[in-house]
Amino acid sequence: LASLGDYDGAVRANARAIELDPDNVRAYLNLGATLGRKGDYATAIGAYRKALQLNPKSVSAHLGLGAALGKAGDLKGQIEQFRLAVALAPESDSAHGKLGVALGKSGDWQGAIREGTITNWIRLRESGPGYLQMFVSVWGGVFLYVKESYNRETMERYGHGTPDDWLERNVYTRYTL
Repeated sequence: LASLGDYDGAVRANARAIELDPDNVRAYLNLGATLGRKGDYATAIGAYRKALQLNPKSVSAHLGLGAALGKAGDLKGQIEQFRLAVALAPESDSAHGKLGVALGKSGDWQGAIREGTITNWIRLRESGPGYLQMFVSVWGGVFLYVKESYNRETMERYGHGTPDDWLERNVYTRYTL
């Protein structure tokens, strides 16, 4: 129902599933996800916490709770939940990726880059040569950019009139080699 946009119907269906089976972790996870889509983060947080009471090792519950906490403005709680998900599933590119984004929001750029690198290595190992080629192309472009950023003539010639964007101010120029 939620995938069709009927969030109220999905909430009712999951509440009914929980009523019939109060230990139904999947129903709590679905309820949390649906409530999050509706913007009811406080209630979503409660649903995810109940799922974790029933199954403390549920990576999905930690990721869902982390997402809901982040939307509710609790970045510290979000990072904590994503770290727990990574500890439970160190091979999860999704858990590392979400942790990396949250660390970036907190200003921990080294942590964000570390988690992003881990995410890419996991995907690389699982996806094979196509992903490797894309990964090398992207990082090759980054290294070329860094190299040319030291050439004042190039920067003046091609940088003139370009927007002074957030990425440029907070990532590239902040961590020059």
